[in-house]
Amino acid sequence: MNHACIGITTMMIDLPRSISSAFMQRGLALLTVLSLAFGGSASHAQSMPWINPQVLSTTTGTDVMSIVLQDGAASAGETDEGAAFGSAKGLTARGRQDAGQAAAVDFRYRYSPARTKQNLHSFLARAPNPAARGELEQMFAAQPTLMDDIRASIGPYGLDTHNVADAYAMWWMNAWLVANKRDEVPDAATVEAVKRQVRKAFAATPDFAKTSDAERQEYAEALLLQASMLGSAFEQMKNDPRMLDQLAEAARQGAKASGIDLSKMSLTQSGFVPRKAK
Repeated sequence: MNHACIGITTMMIDLPRSISSAFMQRGLALLTVLSLAFGGSASHAQSMPWINPQVLSTTTGTDVMSIVLQDGAASAGETDEGAAFGSAKGLTARGRQDAGQAAAVDFRYRYSPARTKQNLHSFLARAPNPAARGELEQMFAAQPTLMDDIRASIGPYGLDTHNVADAYAMWWMNAWLVANKRDEVPDAATVEAVKRQVRKAFAATPDFAKTSDAERQEYAEALLLQASMLGSAFEQMKNDPRMLDQLAEAARQGAKASGIDLSKMSLTQSGFVPRKAK
């Protein structure tokens, strides 16, 4: 049986079980926590020096991410949702050039366990009320090796938790899958295509190269936490239509707060492409 989302399956890769158990036990209460965590983290992401709505966004049609989506559609010759997880047609000449430029940029950071502890503390501090902080704190305390577990889970997909572009790719795919209530696992071609898109977008952002290891790690770990919490919640709520609807809405609104309108795109083997208007 396949389960939705990168890094949260119980058969293909191990789910951080404390998160899964916490959602099972607390259900709606932790759905509220997830929504609050999304909002706080989205606001934090927009305060990072190289992130702004004009760069990593899909709202203006002229920003970097919108152009990446359009390029993905041109490469595949498709924009319709019906093509999701369909056949990839390879990179165009421009796509190969963009991929080469992105390859020249280093998206990794020097990992520090001490910073992970600081980042988890900051993630908790951004929860907007004591109840939300308390729920998250219990979850993190029950899984002291959380980031190591996530790293082991997404490695088979060619994703590296110590790479900020890979963390964003994981978050983007999981958010889209949950927002669309898709109980699917992206195949290798789809994951690679999304990784290329994220690298292209980041490489086209001049301030990215100026970011420190600490800034990259903080942003990456916030994305990884969001993605893992979303995926774990989906597994526990997918058979409850009412709660699944609320979770999907939380994913949509959380992404929109970060400048990404998931309703405007489809996920294909050529990456994300604009969703064809019906």
